Amino acid sequence: MKKSKLFIDKISFTISIKSISQKRHISRTLSTNDFVFPRFIKKKYIGGIIKSYYDTWQVLFNNGEPREFSVYLSFNPKVKTQSFLRIELNPNLAGSSGIETVMKYLELLIGKKEVGVIYSSAKVTLLHITLDVYNQQRFYYAHLPGVIISKMKWCHKLPISQDIGRSPLRLVIYDKNNEQLVKNIQTENSYYSWWRYEFNLHRHLVGCSIMEIRTHVSNPFLRLSLYIDDFLEDPYFTPQFIVQVKESGLNTAIYQLADEPMKRRYKHRLQQYKRDWMMPEKVWDTWPEALKLLKKFRL
Repeated sequence: MKKSKLFIDKISFTISIKSISQKRHISRTLSTNDFVFPRFIKKKYIGGIIKSYYDTWQVLFNNGEPREFSVYLSFNPKVKTQSFLRIELNPNLAGSSGIETVMKYLELLIGKKEVGVIYSSAKVTLLHITLDVYNQQRFYYAHLPGVIISKMKWCHKLPISQDIGRSPLRLVIYDKNNEQLVKNIQTENSYYSWWRYEFNLHRHLVGCSIMEIRTHVSNPFLRLSLYIDDFLEDPYFTPQFIVQVKESGLNTAIYQLADEPMKRRYKHRLQQYKRDWMMPEKVWDTWPEALKLLKKFRL
């Protein structure tokens, strides 16, 4: 089994725009097609795909490797207290040159002064902290304390994803090889198994500037427990419980048990199947390196 270093495969942040003329300029610039911008490929209006905003444009760039990446620019918030402009992208896919391109594009859109304070003042509203695990020989059911919602997805009688929790903390674990196959994406990956562990942190767990992420965000992997799937054959657990685990995951299955004493007994029994190969402290040692890429948002 091999683990990657941590990386950030999605970040969103908001920028407060007070000037009416600036707001109009943003709308006009995104709507026009009469300008040429380096590494710009195309843009598409996708409406209210971001629930808290009326308008969103998807802007496609080439980061020069060559590889394409999208930036989602949302404006006109549905709630007046929200910042006028929201920006979302995958910094890991964009890379250093891609982020530099985005910053230059934002200068055109909102002005150099506003772009100059993104790193220190823009509020982070979404952060995906991601780890890839290769050649994982067995399947492990994940559990997060204090969470009552989980989901499972299967394909050809094999589990391909677990989805645990929701805002402000959500964990998604999925078979990356299967995702690439479904999307018909060709990769040079030679690993027979490739699982992605992705913690999605929303504004209530971040709520800081990009510059402050290192001191504000704590290690979410410390909350994660993994159980080898051998417990599915343990007669101690009722057949109904096993069916629920396969359909919905451990968090939902435990939550739906009849009473608290049964929940405690089942949790105690599950400890026999807990495996600690993740080593969250060691995983978190690579977090500072992941944050270095975000310094490209600093002018």
